[in-house]
Amino acid sequence: MNEISEKLLNAGKDGNFLEAACKIYLQQKDDKKSIGKEIASLHNKGAINAIEEFRKLSKGLKGTDFFLTRYIFEDALPELNAPVLSVMDCVKHLVNEAGDDMAAGLPFKQFTKYCEADLNRSKEVLQIIESSGDEWSDFIPSAIIAGSNLHLSEYVLIAIKLTLHDNLKVRVQAVFTLGRINYCSNTSLIRNAIKALERAVQSENNDLLLGNAITSAFSLYLADKNIEKSIINLIKTALSEKGDFALYSASELFAFHNDKIPAKLMDVLIGALKSCKPESKGTLRNIDYGLEHLIKNNQEETAISFLEHLLVKNDNELSIKDFKSLAHSLYGRDNLPILNKLATRWFISKKIPLCRGVKDIVQLGHDKSIVLIADKEQLAEQPKGTCLFAARKAVGWLFISPISCTSFIVSLLDISSDDEIEQIADLLFYPILISYPSSAKIYLKSLLPDKSQKVQKILTDLLDKLKNYHEDLKSAWDIPELLPSQTQRETHLRRFNRQMRDSYKEAEKQSVFSSVISKSVLLYGRKSINYIHGPNDQINRMEIPLQRFEHSIEFPSLNYMDPHGLDYMLRVFSIEGCN
Repeated sequence: MNEISEKLLNAGKDGNFLEAACKIYLQQKDDKKSIGKEIASLHNKGAINAIEEFRKLSKGLKGTDFFLTRYIFEDALPELNAPVLSVMDCVKHLVNEAGDDMAAGLPFKQFTKYCEADLNRSKEVLQIIESSGDEWSDFIPSAIIAGSNLHLSEYVLIAIKLTLHDNLKVRVQAVFTLGRINYCSNTSLIRNAIKALERAVQSENNDLLLGNAITSAFSLYLADKNIEKSIINLIKTALSEKGDFALYSASELFAFHNDKIPAKLMDVLIGALKSCKPESKGTLRNIDYGLEHLIKNNQEETAISFLEHLLVKNDNELSIKDFKSLAHSLYGRDNLPILNKLATRWFISKKIPLCRGVKDIVQLGHDKSIVLIADKEQLAEQPKGTCLFAARKAVGWLFISPISCTSFIVSLLDISSDDEIEQIADLLFYPILISYPSSAKIYLKSLLPDKSQKVQKILTDLLDKLKNYHEDLKSAWDIPELLPSQTQRETHLRRFNRQMRDSYKEAEKQSVFSSVISKSVLLYGRKSINYIHGPNDQINRMEIPLQRFEHSIEFPSLNYMDPHGLDYMLRVFSIEGCN
């Protein structure tokens, strides 16, 4: 008897078997799976009752880590010689104890291997299910998959038969199982399974069953591409009720099998997923992944049209922020041409949710400046005045992102009519250059060498106009009536500092980082000193020179001079002409 076996036996006698098994597992550095196999060996020799011991495991059991201890049981399960019903009871208990955790159902995989070790176990599981109704229905997939690995035809027929069972839960599990069997390219059995699924979706309206039928049908299609027409009709029927679980199953196909879905089935899935509810976060997350895949596969028109429908239909409930993967993908450098087309399309769409979407994508970069260029091909097909309309939308929605706003408006100058150019140039000066005399001015200067003579003249005139404007402002300092006194300036500064201090304290209270990041107050000096505890309780003094860092934010000057007028202007530009 080895040391591990001896420890486990002694722990079993002392009544702390699970605690000992968990401790040994943590201490084992090499082959951790050997712990489970050792437990199975002891059980099979009659030295311990592993099923009885693991049946005691619960999330609240002291001295154990629930999932870690359950892993030990899973390693032992395939090699255990134990009565089927007692094993089923233990597995069910451990699955229920896991609750809603994503790993809750993992023991069923090992239970399948337990059944494969002795084919009679699969038959016994099915007999228990048949005699007890739906109490043990969750074990149907394991029993049938294990049996089908040895006797394929027999167990496929059993699964098909169970799709006609009187109990709904049994039928649901049978439909689920038909998509998990390895048919070994047996087209005859695949077609029999498809017929069973077709019969189920035509006679059932249970959402869970219909969702499982969608998943199973697609699995059968992957095994035999010749049944494409049948599975498209089947999935279309299953989605006709537009149940939440059925839509979730469709979204999983859309997200994770995007490149394997035939074009006609893709149309069916997208048509159904347009009915997704804003509160169905899991389905929306899958749609997000699927849209990102479509963009990567050069199907941006399909992706954008689908996204537009969702945003417009669910205005005030959905935004581009609910599709984070897609939004970050569009913000990336590789997809900038797509974003340019998208921004142009959405600004001239006259749809507020779409215009808001451009703003949300641009703001993903926070302090980064993303350059937007209007899509000339789209604008060439639009009626006169569209360029000015797009420019006003850019100001309304992108005002707080001056580089993105300015770059988009400048790109309109080359294709605008003479009547529009003057008004677009006025927008560049007021409110953009007036509000952002630093960043917008520097950006416009950087554009001059690469622009046409026509645009160069417009930009040069704007920069000269800005220079004259600032000279006029400086002259106002010579007018005493317009100059605040020293006392007034100091009073304003004290008030501003007090507001900033109060805001900082409030932010500290609400920040999640305040509990994990230590706070240090430096009274004087040019270094910070920390003491690091080393081996053998040695204390090492570390001196770290203070480093300079800085961050600047250009606050729009119009928000100081005319905050209400600016707010009104941006609101008008944002919503005028929209519905």
